[in-house]
This record gives sequence, structure tokens and C-alpha cells, in this order.
Amino acid sequence: ALTLLTKLQTQLKNFNHSQSNLQDKILSTFITNLTTQIKQTHSELKLLAYDLLKNIIPQTEKIIKENKGIGIDLALNLFPQLHFNRDKSEKQIVSFIGLSPRVFQSGSSVNKTLCINKHGSPLIRKSLFTCALVCIRFNDKFRIRYENLISRGKNKKLAIVAVMCAIVRYLKSFFKF
Repeated sequence: ALTLLTKLQTQLKNFNHSQSNLQDKILSTFITNLTTQIKQTHSELKLLAYDLLKNIIPQTEKIIKENKGIGIDLALNLFPQLHFNRDKSEKQIVSFIGLSPRVFQSGSSVNKTLCINKHGSPLIRKSLFTCALVCIRFNDKFRIRYENLISRGKNKKLAIVAVMCAIVRYLKSFFKF
């Protein structure tokens, strides 16, 4: 429901932009009111989902408060996956999310560059990417990892994906039997 409301917000914004040449006051007012209602419903649903998540996974609030950069959006998307896949290893979770490397090789002549496989949920990867950018700025543990990779000559996007994997491995430690 949250993703549907987000898509509706984007569609309304795009529609409003496409109708800006018409300058119809009634249509503009209607779209503004509808956008406001959708934002309010989205925030209420988000809080309700977060309360449910805290009931299912009691350590959620502690994890968010103690770690700068890890927020409600990541918790809503990633924590249920980590909770219900507690028996999986860190590598399996990283692969399930779609962050494991994808190798293109054919004999000795075809060696393409590595990229992530993107087999998992794009919502989890999107929230992890945003979380990784914030963690690189404000969380010393992940900033040091990022800076070490950059200083060794790694690509910035590769370093961000490595931080995303590090965040998953770090959070996986809270979801053991």
C-alpha cells in the first residue's frame, strides 16, 4: 500500500506538471488537495506499519536509535526479510536482496565488468542505497569502510554497494536465533 501511494504521488506530480500550460484553477486545486490527502494517508500508514514492525521485532527501535543513517524506511523494507530469513547466512541474504556480483564470462575472450545481479526487491535496494549514502556521511563505521575502498582505487559506486552489503551484514547480526 505504501508503494502504491508513492506511485500515485509521482503520477499526480507528473500530471500536474503536464497540465501547467492549461492554467485551470479547478483542476490545479483538485490535484493539490488530492496530493495532500495522499501524503497524509502515506504518513499514517507508514507509522502504523512501523508500530506493527516494532511489535514483531522488538529491537527495531534500538537499532534505529543507536545507528546513524539507519531509519524507518530501511526498517520497513529490510527488517522483515532479515527476521523471517534468520536461518540464512549473510551471503545468502546479500544474494537474495540482489547485491551479489554477476559474472559474465565465456572462455578467455569475453570478460565483462562485474555488476550486481538485481534479483531481489528493488525497494530494499533503493532504501539500502539511500541508507548507505547517509551512513557514509554520518556513521563512522561505514565511512571508514567507504574511504578505505576509495583510497585503494575502487570505483565510488562499487564502494557504495560494498557499504550496502556491510549494512546488511551488520543488521543481520541482530537477527540471529
